[in-house]
Amino acid sequence: MSPTGSVLLDTTIVVDHLRGKAPSVIEQFRQTTTLYLPVTALGEVLFGAYKSAFKVKSLEQIKSFIQLCAILGVDEQTAGYYGRIGAELGRLGKLIPQNDIWIAAIALEHDLPLDTRDRHFSFVPGLTLMDWKLQSYEQVCASMVNWLPNRSPFPVRSGQPEIRWGFDGGYSKS
Repeated sequence: MSPTGSVLLDTTIVVDHLRGKAPSVIEQFRQTTTLYLPVTALGEVLFGAYKSAFKVKSLEQIKSFIQLCAILGVDEQTAGYYGRIGAELGRLGKLIPQNDIWIAAIALEHDLPLDTRDRHFSFVPGLTLMDWKLQSYEQVCASMVNWLPNRSPFPVRSGQPEIRWGFDGGYSKS
């Protein structure tokens, strides 16, 4: 990422930073003038902290981190963006998680690029994404295996073709 102005952070970026999984994130943050955090992403991060076995430590990390950010909330105008984005994605057949529609709405309302590792944000018309290596559906599912013990991210019945979600939100059989 080249030096930039303001950036809106998605939950995936914040979690990577707090877990120390992406040392380059700190350098990326230094290249921005203002870090914005949508209240929706803050809620998701706090939800994870409250579920964590290390709740106190996680909450302290979050409290420290949000001192570096300006928190952006939602209002009537944001709701208008949310409604338009949700309807357009529905027409396109590209459904994404509801919280991510709110995050996209905040980004569009404030004309901010979004730092994320979630590929599905690319379905949102007009949304500018930062040049991060985005996670594929398979990578997301592989990471889910770590917190969903004894479950395969791709359920396959004996003799049945494996179904995988594709880039375009559709699926294919292998």
